[in-house]
Amino acid sequence: MNNFKDYILVFNQKSPFINPITSDTLMGGFLYYLSLYDKSAFVSFYQDFYNGNPSFITSSLFPFSYIPINVNFLSSFFSVDEKNDFGKKIKKINFVKKFFFEAEDKKNYLRLLAEKSSFDYFNLVKREMVNIKNKEENEGKVLPYTFKGYFFKNKKAYFFIRIFKLEKKELIVSLFKEIFLYGLGKRSSINFNYFEFEKEEEIEIGRQGDYFINLSLCQFQNNEKDFIEPLFFDIEEKNPRLGPVYGKNKPFKNSFFAIKEGSVFKPKVQKPFYGQVNTTLYPKSQDFYPLQILYCLPYYFSL
Repeated sequence: MNNFKDYILVFNQKSPFINPITSDTLMGGFLYYLSLYDKSAFVSFYQDFYNGNPSFITSSLFPFSYIPINVNFLSSFFSVDEKNDFGKKIKKINFVKKFFFEAEDKKNYLRLLAEKSSFDYFNLVKREMVNIKNKEENEGKVLPYTFKGYFFKNKKAYFFIRIFKLEKKELIVSLFKEIFLYGLGKRSSINFNYFEFEKEEEIEIGRQGDYFINLSLCQFQNNEKDFIEPLFFDIEEKNPRLGPVYGKNKPFKNSFFAIKEGSVFKPKVQKPFYGQVNTTLYPKSQDFYPLQILYCLPYYFSL
């Protein structure tokens, strides 16, 4: 699994998003759309994910050039007295750029960042809608309502992708271009979550080599076989749903908890990915076996 290449896919945002587009949404969305276009290719990718031998792993979607970071990890660089001075500003830092991980004096870097930055990663927008679906229940009235959505800073976003099976790269990248163009995730049917592909760039995710501090670029669930030591992390309860074609009778999977992006951990063994696929969130049938892809794409760095 060490024969891989890393890339970023960059997109220009054409409409707002409602909820963050997380790694499990990206990888699950890839499988969903592939199942509609090419059943044999879908089965191949599905089996690879299920068997712990994925063709690729993505991060979540982030503001362009930013990397998520755990606020408690950032606070650990400061004393109690220093936190009294910088605590409120530090708590507003949700993302950093790669220069933070390359800085020798991370404490001073954060101090300057806290003093100069506005921490505006997203811009809130409101969209007025009308509800015609439940018109009969509302005595024939069309009721207005408001959706809140967000644009990334500069309306530009990106995600990391590690591709293990390079012979499948063209299919993987081309399908993600299509998915983002036609809408991904919640409320895409009412013109949310549309992005236009800008570029693909080969990179190296973090510093490879003898670095054993990792930052998660994904929302993931720990696999006991990974033997990782959590250092700074947050968790989030998720209530995922199936794609509309498959989720007509029971649209939602069972809720679960995931470790959030930006969490910092120390593995005993350096690996190209961690985490697991969760197959316990939905009733199984003979020909339908939903899964939740909760792998972790690590960003290596040193303190």
